[in-house]
Amino acid sequence: MDSKKVGKYISKLRKEKGLTQEKLAEKIGVSSKTISKWETGINIPDTNLLFELSKEYNVDVQDILNGEKVSDSKSKGKVFINSINFYNNVFKRKMLLLCILSIVLILSFFSVLYTISNYNKNSLYDITSNNKNYAVEGYLIFNHKESIFIINNISFNSNIVGTNDEPLINQLDVYIKNVNEHFNYYSESKTSDVKRKVSSFVENVSISFAASEKEECFNVNKKNINDFVLVVGFYDNKNIYHEDKISLEMKKHYSNNKIIY
Repeated sequence: MDSKKVGKYISKLRKEKGLTQEKLAEKIGVSSKTISKWETGINIPDTNLLFELSKEYNVDVQDILNGEKVSDSKSKGKVFINSINFYNNVFKRKMLLLCILSIVLILSFFSVLYTISNYNKNSLYDITSNNKNYAVEGYLIFNHKESIFIINNISFNSNIVGTNDEPLINQLDVYIKNVNEHFNYYSESKTSDVKRKVSSFVENVSISFAASEKEECFNVNKKNINDFVLVVGFYDNKNIYHEDKISLEMKKHYSNNKIIY
């Protein structure tokens, strides 16, 4: 089917009727831009509008689709078959485009939903301390469902290390608490069968715990994230209990606060 030939024929029939594009558009219920697209061959009328044009111009549908008057029935049948094939192909293209568009919209919707649900919800913090007697290394994995707290290295760097004043101990008490709360996030007593120096005992200590947002006692959030304290307790050589409170610093290492990385 030659769309330009069809367009010229539609234009010819309109002019023979003495109609403007605007008047014809009003008669068959479309816009004048649609008429213009038909007559320039950009688009072909839909099937229901072909019948409207056929009635308006008092010509056969086959004549419009052929772009000129069809004289014999054999030619009309051929035009009709070609027209069916043409509209079937147009319909298939439209359905394919509609399916692709639907898939794109669905994927876009779930992508946006996922982004909104997870944007800036996952963070990784490095755990350190500026305490002069203790060096701390660890990390905190923080998200809206669960938080995982890990300290994998503690060093006792007091000026008594290596001297006779460094206590020998066989038990070390370790706590993680919030400076503004009265409960402990974590508590454990590390023991040894033989007495060891504090620095040696401390360097073998590791701490790890996790809790979900449903656990009321574990209310870690971005407002109180810098309120953690590591507490280390032990008895010295004179059997006096020492308790060192070490403020922990959380430095953000990563956060999923970007749409594209």
